[in-house]
Amino acid sequence: MFVNIHCTTPQYDMSTASCFSCPAFASPPGASFIPVAHSSRLVPPVQLFVRLGGAALAPFAWEVSGVFVGKLQLLKQLGVKDEPRADDLVQALQRFDSALAGRRMNPNELASCLRLLAYLCSRSSAADASYLAAARRSGTALLVPTAGGILMPASRVVAVGSSGGGVTAARLLGRADPQHMTLAHPQLSDHICRWLGVATLSDVLTEQLDPSLNLTPLPAIDNTSLKNLQQLFASPDFAPS
Repeated sequence: MFVNIHCTTPQYDMSTASCFSCPAFASPPGASFIPVAHSSRLVPPVQLFVRLGGAALAPFAWEVSGVFVGKLQLLKQLGVKDEPRADDLVQALQRFDSALAGRRMNPNELASCLRLLAYLCSRSSAADASYLAAARRSGTALLVPTAGGILMPASRVVAVGSSGGGVTAARLLGRADPQHMTLAHPQLSDHICRWLGVATLSDVLTEQLDPSLNLTPLPAIDNTSLKNLQQLFASPDFAPS
């Protein structure tokens, strides 16, 4: 004897529903079902916020569409937050990195990533500052783009500096082993690098004389002897009486 069992699931319209109290309606955190960008794409609740303050953070974070303003209670029960915190932004970038699977970002993705990091480093609340401090100590939580457009932990890249580092940086880079150093993307500002814990060239590279080489005294520099230099330094122009 065979018994056919049919299961039916009630259909709900977000335009009329007021709240979900049954655990059966709990949505997976990564399920994309809320329309954004004029209904051109669906995003999960963790990427949706009531306020973004005009910040363009797509595709990492989206502002609630005007059609859902009357359903904020429902959206918050689904996981939508009032505004993004530092941990929301860091986790959004981590999810993006997982989706990239190690590939290089295209120009649009890179620009979006730089905007997100600039917004992240503009957060001034005590809770956000505390979270970023802990994330810096972890060494792996904070991601930044490299000069090659790949996301890597901030602790594993080195920043040249917004001014290019000058002659000293050029000399250090020319002598450094590229296999042991990854440069941060040049569009990362010094402010962002400091907030995220990106080391500078002077932090990781030093110059010192090779002790195995013998120093050879020079009799003159540009045809100026040591004696003439000593007399010049002892003159009133350098040592007024």
